[in-house]
Amino acid sequence: MARGGARNRSGPALSPTSNRTRNRLDRGQLQFRQLPPEGRDGRAPNFPLPKLTSTGEPLSDGDEYVTKRERQIWRQYWKTPQAVAWEEEPWRWLIVAQMCRCEARAEYSGNAALIGQVHRYHDQLGLTPAGMRENGWVIGEAVEDVEAPRVAGGASPGGARARLRAVASE
Repeated sequence: MARGGARNRSGPALSPTSNRTRNRLDRGQLQFRQLPPEGRDGRAPNFPLPKLTSTGEPLSDGDEYVTKRERQIWRQYWKTPQAVAWEEEPWRWLIVAQMCRCEARAEYSGNAALIGQVHRYHDQLGLTPAGMRENGWVIGEAVEDVEAPRVAGGASPGGARARLRAVASE
């Protein structure tokens, strides 16, 4: 059993406007990679998985649908902002292809186990908010450029020490 240390998704999500996150960014303890909101340009790489079944048998009619659909899904995902990061990490391409195959088969069969696997792939590949945090990615505006909220009177909210002050007892 794992002991000690941070756990995946433990605690509240990081807020790009919080002072704690800003301090960690300033100290270099935390870095986010900014992905372009318009997504990735260009053609998708070739689909890396074979067309045949695992036994080498010809595909059935349902499998033929799946192979067409998985390639459509493949091309669709390669237009996302996350694909900009995947492009630089070719080791992820097989995982993306496996996700596309699972997603196409889940659409065709409605298999709950496949649907669950697709959700796990989405997290692993940064296609969910939690997955984006795990990968250290943000889409659009850079975290450093996000302005911290202001309180009434124009003062910036301080840390806990700044909010605490001594009051006279009666």
